[in-house]
Amino acid sequence: MGLACQIDETFVTNPPATHSALSRHMLVDTKFFGARVVSIPVPTGIEEAPTVNLNTSSPPPQKLLNDLSQALGRFRTLKALPPGWDSYGGLPVNSGAVVPALQLVLEALQQCKYPRINANGQGGIDLVWETAQAELSITVDSSGLFDVMFEQNDEEVEELPAPVGLQAAKAFLARIGATA
Repeated sequence: MGLACQIDETFVTNPPATHSALSRHMLVDTKFFGARVVSIPVPTGIEEAPTVNLNTSSPPPQKLLNDLSQALGRFRTLKALPPGWDSYGGLPVNSGAVVPALQLVLEALQQCKYPRINANGQGGIDLVWETAQAELSITVDSSGLFDVMFEQNDEEVEELPAPVGLQAAKAFLARIGATA
């Protein structure tokens, strides 16, 4: 795909492979106070979420744009994994895991730091944030629910007893961000 879509003077990305699902998009708010807020449509190249609207300051912080570009590239790579990608019969990333994981990562880019983003053999996506004091591990399963484990100071482990929704998972982003 040789085409590129310029979002602003500092951010260029590949356009999505299909625009058939443009009505499906996500709105992500950034937390920049005192700055003019603009909505920037960002093509993802991911069929399940062809665009994300990024509400951010104008101009957008370069680190946010760089991290977003890196995250989108990682999601495209994970979506392209074939069956058996891990030599143990690993399932390809399930479409049901992609959008919720992307939503959580976009929120994280604004609250804490860039996570490790990996596929797991069950068709889900694993997200891990580490600081010197804590680790947050979230698995997004194929139904779009989140399994959450938070460990602080190598001793206090909190694991939610059942898969939770996006809002409950977002609450842990603030906790990991507070340990940075």
